[in-house]
Amino acid sequence: MKFSIRKAGIRDAKRIAEINRQNWKHSFRRVYSKERIRKMLEKKSEQNAEKVFLRWSRRSFVFVVVSEKDIVGFVSYRKSGNKTQVLGLYIGRKFHRKGIGSALMKFLEKREKSRTYTVTSASRKETIKFYEKMGYRKFRSVRHKKTGDVDVVMIKRK
Repeated sequence: MKFSIRKAGIRDAKRIAEINRQNWKHSFRRVYSKERIRKMLEKKSEQNAEKVFLRWSRRSFVFVVVSEKDIVGFVSYRKSGNKTQVLGLYIGRKFHRKGIGSALMKFLEKREKSRTYTVTSASRKETIKFYEKMGYRKFRSVRHKKTGDVDVVMIKRK
């Protein structure tokens, strides 16, 4: 599968929101509470897509993966000094396991050249295995007070 990576723009907001919602609706249903998923889907509604994108792009970097003129995934991250924090890495469901997520992480690490990278992810086996394959290790767990959901903070040092 051929694809390219480019900086996201406001015109990409609705597709980014769609991929984000798709993952929250399907991929997280076995690890997060129904309440948390419902609230996140409300926040990530299509009507809010441009507003959310503008808020993200003021505080972080957002890059999209494009294949055949369609956005198939994206990554958002924040850089502070020698640290890079991945805020979100989402790939459209039908494009999973095609090397897109790995390519995005390699792109991010090559672009930023930080000493420390962190990512907070759902405690899904597949997600944890993906980041371990990329050289990350479990650092700690975070429990959400309201829902009891557990996320895993993963770290990579160079």
